[in-house]
Amino acid sequence: MKEREPDWDPRPDERVWYSHTRTGDRGFLVRRDGKDMIRLDRPGDDQAVRKLNSEWQTDHDYRPLTRHHVGQVTFEADKRLCWPLGLHSLGNREWLSLSDKERIAWMNQGPPDGVRLAVWKAIVEALREISQ
Repeated sequence: MKEREPDWDPRPDERVWYSHTRTGDRGFLVRRDGKDMIRLDRPGDDQAVRKLNSEWQTDHDYRPLTRHHVGQVTFEADKRLCWPLGLHSLGNREWLSLSDKERIAWMNQGPPDGVRLAVWKAIVEALREISQ
């Protein structure tokens, strides 16, 4: 970290990741007003920072993708695949329009069978190293 800068954010490849021991939140080390802080890893919220204290522990095995993220990626790939397969109604679905039960089933099992399931499995496997 650059010692003389009161505000500093690391490049993505320089980030030191932390996990909150109580809430499970994740974030990375930044400097604000000359103090070490944790910037929460929340899309669209660049200003969410917390004090670095004993409740934040270095995350040595940081994996940026949650099961939810992997589910979204596989779902979007499946939507695009459904169009050339003639499954237009499935190609128009939206992840956030699914019920919680449907999203959980998708994350656990994927589509019913065939090439769609094969693509789902391939994506899940490809993302395994960077997912929780």
